[in-house]
Amino acid sequence: MSVVARIAEALSALEHLHRTVGEVRWLDGLRHHRARSRADTLDPTFPEWMRESGLGKLRLAASSHSLEPVQVSWANSLHGMLVARLDRLAEAADSDTRTEPEWERPSTEPPLPGWSCLVCGNTEVGAADAEEWIARSLVPFHVGDRALLEFRLLTEDVLQRRLIGTDGARSDLVDRARLSGVQITDRLSAMTVCTVCGSGDTQSCSWVVAGGGLHRVDPHAGPRPDPGGRTPITLDEFERLADSQGATNIAPGLWHLPGPDTRSWLRAQDNVMEALRGLPARVFLAIRDDVAEEAEAGEWTTIAEGLWEIPPHESTGILLRGALEAGGWHVLVADTPPRAGDLPDLFKGDREAAVRTARDAGVHALIDAWHDNAEWRLLLPARTG
Repeated sequence: MSVVARIAEALSALEHLHRTVGEVRWLDGLRHHRARSRADTLDPTFPEWMRESGLGKLRLAASSHSLEPVQVSWANSLHGMLVARLDRLAEAADSDTRTEPEWERPSTEPPLPGWSCLVCGNTEVGAADAEEWIARSLVPFHVGDRALLEFRLLTEDVLQRRLIGTDGARSDLVDRARLSGVQITDRLSAMTVCTVCGSGDTQSCSWVVAGGGLHRVDPHAGPRPDPGGRTPITLDEFERLADSQGATNIAPGLWHLPGPDTRSWLRAQDNVMEALRGLPARVFLAIRDDVAEEAEAGEWTTIAEGLWEIPPHESTGILLRGALEAGGWHVLVADTPPRAGDLPDLFKGDREAAVRTARDAGVHALIDAWHDNAEWRLLLPARTG
């Protein structure tokens, strides 16, 4: 098909979208160039009109167009794809090339915007931002030459959020946010006050969706490398942090971190695990449950059956609320992997024997999670005297 015929298709779809949402400012220009291109006689001014018309700067909005708030991001995603397509076709027509340009599609998923509290670490994503992420991720891959042949159906499916994969993408995003400790809320405005601690010290932030969860992005430096974002700590600092998170020191070098499964408990889990992973040695996971899928997704190193080394880049939130949510595991810091049977049960048996076992295994720090993950015990063998 000729470049001019492709322009006619895209103009027809864009004109229909503008009519559907009540955007009238560009209708005359769209109608004129669509009529000329359908006759296979492109108006010579079309490339210049595309550059100068301001179509690329248009953002559809519920306040000024016939759209429900939830439809806005979907309409803008479709509008952006059509305008980008026309821009490339206009360039081809202007250069007199007969080669039809490819559709321009994003090579990566867009970042997911949200908010974080600088005091307690609470993180949130508004439902509207989550919906926009889904639209920007799906729409570009449903718009193409074949879809434009039925542009009315395409427009209806986009605005009604009926594209194939929409429900699955939404469910997947909710699961990823949950695993990463990020709330999806009904918030429509900025998080000026934290809903958890009440602090006004909040900031905007964003995540990339990858590796089974959400990974925080530094807006100035791109994706934040891990452990670059993890602060190295000493045993003294880890000990003080355990006390600050509500852990009870039940014996020298041994702490008990109780439930129940509340927001403060989940935050304490995150903080303790993140701190443990900042200690200067390797981190290992010993678990009986089948976590092969999580291990593959997180690029863990298999040491032996039921024993993995956790890489620094693995998200603590994904680790805790994915592979470790059911409990019944040990996470330890050591210079070398432990052997089978070298890890003590910190909930049962002789404490002195448990300490000796851990010390003989070269363990610097150990978390033993009860079978339902409602309680943890923390051991620092060097602090047991």
